[in-house]
Amino acid sequence: MSIYIGPEEIHNIQTLSNELHCPRCTELFSENGFSSSFWRAEETVYFSWCHACGWLGDIIEITSLVGYERTEPEKPDLPV
Repeated sequence: MSIYIGPEEIHNIQTLSNELHCPRCTELFSENGFSSSFWRAEETVYFSWCHACGWLGDIIEITSLVGYERTEPEKPDLPV
């Protein structure tokens, strides 16, 4: 048995505890689109669709970020 969910029902479905925005046009998914979460290993993935611009894709929640700061070369002392 399959259930068809049309655009009217999708517009009213609330599946997230936080508000996500479209990465292309910044429209709020809860007002003009759809987003549903699922888990892939330790990642939280939001399958999302934006009605405003037609973007469709996954948004992956980042839990940690490792980066580095490039060291600046030393400037020579200038005579005064």
